[in-house]
Amino acid sequence: MALKLIIKKEEFDALEEGIQVLYSEKTDGNFHLAVEGAVDKGKLDEFRVNNVKLAKELADIQKKFKDIDPEKHAELQARIQEIEDSKMIDAGKIDELVAQKVDRMKADFEGQTTALKTAVETHEQRATLAETRLAEVLIDSEITKAINATGKAKPGAISDIIVRGKGVWKLIDGKPTPMEGEHVLYGKDGKSSLTFEEWATGLQAEAPHLFEESEGGGSKGSGNKERSFGPGVALERLKKLPASERLKELHKAGAPGK
Repeated sequence: MALKLIIKKEEFDALEEGIQVLYSEKTDGNFHLAVEGAVDKGKLDEFRVNNVKLAKELADIQKKFKDIDPEKHAELQARIQEIEDSKMIDAGKIDELVAQKVDRMKADFEGQTTALKTAVETHEQRATLAETRLAEVLIDSEITKAINATGKAKPGAISDIIVRGKGVWKLIDGKPTPMEGEHVLYGKDGKSSLTFEEWATGLQAEAPHLFEESEGGGSKGSGNKERSFGPGVALERLKKLPASERLKELHKAGAPGK
């Protein structure tokens, strides 16, 4: 079936889980398909209307000035200016002429500076937008792969998991990096940055309600009231530990998915 670019929550809930992972929830409350370069139909229609309007305005301008040669017009303007300057020189208004030339040069310089500044700002905005979009697609994909590799998310939970992941992973110098404030989060070796799979494993201990119960490892039929992630590593105890200590406990006990 054809997938819509933007869907409402009730449409998202009706989709199969395998298709839901292709969408991410945005600040407008809707779910957007992760497709690079796609444009909403409403905006596309708006672009078309504006393009038609601009094309008509351009045609009117071209018709109005069709008999004017731009180069000859510029030469004529320069010649007129020379004549005006000559008249001021003959009238002894040298200081006034110099002041006018300075003002013209200043206005021309300011115009060029403004145009350059606008071009730089536009380029920076486009670069920021492209980097943000790249981060969304890349991080969403890596989070989904890590979750599938270390466990199984409950139906409808993947969007919550991705939101949690985006609170940790930032795109820095083109590379997804796990951050806590301004500090990089490190993995079990204490030297390398935290991997997506290490984060996914830790999330299973922190938010088990988002995941299906594991069929092994003491989670079912073990007789324990606490969910276990390995010998001596129980969920309730893990919840009380800081994130860094929680990861150490998981790796020490050989948590599922690692």
